[in-house]
Amino acid sequence: MPSLEHISNQIHQWLNSTFSSPWPMLIEFVIVGVCIISLFAMLGLVLIMMERKVSAWMQLRLGPNRVGPVGMFQTAADTLKLIVKEGMTPDGADKFLFNLAPFIVMIIAMVVMAPLMFAKGFQIWDINIVVLFFSAISYGRLGKQQ
Repeated sequence: MPSLEHISNQIHQWLNSTFSSPWPMLIEFVIVGVCIISLFAMLGLVLIMMERKVSAWMQLRLGPNRVGPVGMFQTAADTLKLIVKEGMTPDGADKFLFNLAPFIVMIIAMVVMAPLMFAKGFQIWDINIVVLFFSAISYGRLGKQQ
């Protein structure tokens, strides 16, 4: 596994030398949060594009090919369309819980990703029981659906 630990150590040392005590940790949390959310966004875009291309191939049709080169911007156009649309809450629903649900799903997905190492020194939490933690969190999330 490639070692990118020197990059994280340099960022950590620079933040500790530049800012006072509580701020480096908060800035590191923000950096990690932005990186994880960006990872989820890019993964979502790529997987949706792949799913559309495979579905089009299976159905013997062209698929998303109208927006951008080879349909690369179709998912981004759909995302923009959903963001611009008016958010509707059903009349009988609790508005707070209805609007909180997507955040809970995203937080659980981020917690599952937290202990996984992408490279040496590039994990959010350094815990030795990653497999047990991952199993417990994912079972808690998936087990409730059944």
